[in-house]
Amino acid sequence: MLIGIDGRILAGKGDGIRRYATSLVKHILKIDRENEYIIYLSKDCHLSEKYIEHDNCQLKVIDVPSILWKTPLFTRVLDRDAVEIFHSLAYVLPLAPKAMRKTLLVATFHGLHSEYFLTSYYETIYWILTYRSSAKIADAIFSVSQSLKEEICKKYDISSDKIYVTYSGVAENFKPLKGDEKAIYCKHIIQKYGIPTENYVLYPGGGLSPNKNLITVIKAWKVLKKKDFRNIPLVITRVNTNSISSILKSLDLVGGKDVIGIRWVDEKDLTPLYSCALVSVYPSVYEGFGSPVVEAMACGTPVITSNISAMPEIAGDAALLVNNPYDPYEWAEKIITLLDNEDLREELIKRGLTRAKNFTFDKIAKRTIDAYKEILKKEVH
Repeated sequence: MLIGIDGRILAGKGDGIRRYATSLVKHILKIDRENEYIIYLSKDCHLSEKYIEHDNCQLKVIDVPSILWKTPLFTRVLDRDAVEIFHSLAYVLPLAPKAMRKTLLVATFHGLHSEYFLTSYYETIYWILTYRSSAKIADAIFSVSQSLKEEICKKYDISSDKIYVTYSGVAENFKPLKGDEKAIYCKHIIQKYGIPTENYVLYPGGGLSPNKNLITVIKAWKVLKKKDFRNIPLVITRVNTNSISSILKSLDLVGGKDVIGIRWVDEKDLTPLYSCALVSVYPSVYEGFGSPVVEAMACGTPVITSNISAMPEIAGDAALLVNNPYDPYEWAEKIITLLDNEDLREELIKRGLTRAKNFTFDKIAKRTIDAYKEILKKEVH
């Protein structure tokens, strides 16, 4: 079987979807010695040569404007190359009806955020139309959770037989740090990012995006401050402290002391940032998967997250769940419970490490390869 992969996201900046795409392709090429792969790139993409260390993979640059990747002109390239399945790692497929192509089209969906959370009007409309069109044109969809699969079926009126749950995963670099290694990294982290103490709670979220529900967890810190609970700061990623200064002021919280915003975390620092945290809180109200939940677990950090969307499916019994994610008092209560109960902390750490093993990229890659085979088998029969 010859499989084409849209490799443009592999050359992008570091974020959750790019980490998923990079790890998935790396593990597919590592374990699959039966099939052949072509990674397609645009002319402005610069991808590491590590991908062609495997003799069953080649890189191919398509020197056409990016808009043409979304048209039948691109599927003509795939047909000429005799690609049997083309996999978009993030939603977007060439909008070519089945009668106009031989190649089967598959897209991974990571969530339907734009359907519910408005950014700019034009951007929202663009993404809704793109998602819906790609979902309709796809011969199969890979969903990163069962929750998202059910949502796609309902929202886009697509048969469940067309959707395969392959999950997202957690990369190998997310692992616990212990002993002297942990002490060294913790000292490095607090100095580099201006964290005033080694005892902190981490919010590893996506900034101020509406679904991330950041304001609620900041309000929980006002509750904790009123209770004079330990004076442990909240560390927030992908948010500069200055950008939330008015919010902090209205809540009588001190930026840089009660709440510390870190605009950007180097990828190599993510593991120690998780591992050194007392607790990781993830208050999101909507996710297709929720990678920060699993990343924290894999680093041996206990997790509190929302009991909504995909989070309970991904967390299983390895996290404390907040039933009303918009209630800062419930968040404060759960944080106090976890920090005051050492036995519960240790139990959640243990369960979390076990739970994270369900989402290794070796397992995700195996599910994906099996899905390729099943999709092609369905088409042949």
